[in-house]
Amino acid sequence: MNDKILIRGIAINCLIGINPNERRIKQEILINVSIETDFSKLNDNIKNTINYSSVYKFIKKFVSVSKYFLIETLGDELAKQLMIEFNINKLDIEVIKPSVFNEKEIVSIKLSRTSK
Repeated sequence: MNDKILIRGIAINCLIGINPNERRIKQEILINVSIETDFSKLNDNIKNTINYSSVYKFIKKFVSVSKYFLIETLGDELAKQLMIEFNINKLDIEVIKPSVFNEKEIVSIKLSRTSK
């Protein structure tokens, strides 16, 4: 199975970081997600696939109310919840924190999860 749903550049403001000012002011985080699935048996019916609009809304809501210190933890917890909520077997997530250093410099983490 090599079919994937890709959602890129989801911009969300949340509390994230370990520094005191990061605990007071929401920062923009960008999320990229890749969900492995199988398109061969869809029969052009939304009920036979993972609804990317629902995934997008779930990510926006989850991240916007989160208050993690580490982007690594945010990514891991988001992956866990997505896999449960949407019965996903395999996904990749990138969490990007653009405001860490200078304007054009970013920090990001990538993770891959497979259901057991």
